[in-house]
Amino acid sequence: PKNSYNPQEQFGMRHILIAALALCGAFLFVFNRSETSVPALRRNLYEEHELVDRPVIHTFYARIPYMKNTGMSDDEDDELILAWKHAWREAGWHPKVLSLNDAKKHPEFHNLSPMLDSMRKMTYYDKYCFLRWIAMAQVGGGWMGDYDLFPLHDFTAQGFELPNDGRLTVHDGHVPSLVSGTADEWLRLAKLLIENAEEHKRERFWSDMFGLRDIGQASGWTDYVTSLNVLKFPLIEEKWTEEVCAEQTDGKIAAHFSHSAMKRGTSDMKKAIRERGRIAVEWLKMWKEACTD
Repeated sequence: PKNSYNPQEQFGMRHILIAALALCGAFLFVFNRSETSVPALRRNLYEEHELVDRPVIHTFYARIPYMKNTGMSDDEDDELILAWKHAWREAGWHPKVLSLNDAKKHPEFHNLSPMLDSMRKMTYYDKYCFLRWIAMAQVGGGWMGDYDLFPLHDFTAQGFELPNDGRLTVHDGHVPSLVSGTADEWLRLAKLLIENAEEHKRERFWSDMFGLRDIGQASGWTDYVTSLNVLKFPLIEEKWTEEVCAEQTDGKIAAHFSHSAMKRGTSDMKKAIRERGRIAVEWLKMWKEACTD
């Protein structure tokens, strides 16, 4: 664990609040609607084509009945999830989308979920962000990423051999945009996070990211491992020279096109959130041309 990690240096409180909206984020891919209908996309969200000899990357998705607060429609979510799967397949991974049903299969679900139900101020969106930790424990642990997270430098070898001997590792500081660990570690943190949320039930807003920050600070950053392997703000550079490539993306394994990243890199955040797929795809193409051989 990196005891020198200080989240206050990584985020001001304003950026923390904005970033919290993107924890279960998504990114967009351009589809021809005349050829791909939205109902067809919905049928394919959880469809699996087994990819042999590839590491698995998971994401979590559950439809939010109301008070979504993500800036995206259900139809856009459908398209974004398929884009996420495409990007990770291209990077050599086997992408899998987990659902609420995966979380419900875990023996601890019916003990932990009611603890969140007691938090009347918590939206479905934020509740699902906690429940995804249980879903990951149910499927055996491994890697999970938000679906607004694009792969950069190859790290497929770590897909088979989890870093830090399988200890729960948050690869984006205390922001769970990319997390790895064994099933036991996912369940251990799920319990800590939900217990922590109960302690803050009177707060106007609480998320699993806030919980990770709280738990980390209370333990002196020993309850889980932190690293800084994710590019937080891919859009802030206007010209990607060799020097900028080295400074910004050397050692980074993924780029996060979060709500916060859209605010920092565009003039119209609301529009950019809806168009993250186009922005991300164009940026990734540019990055590959400028920064890779």
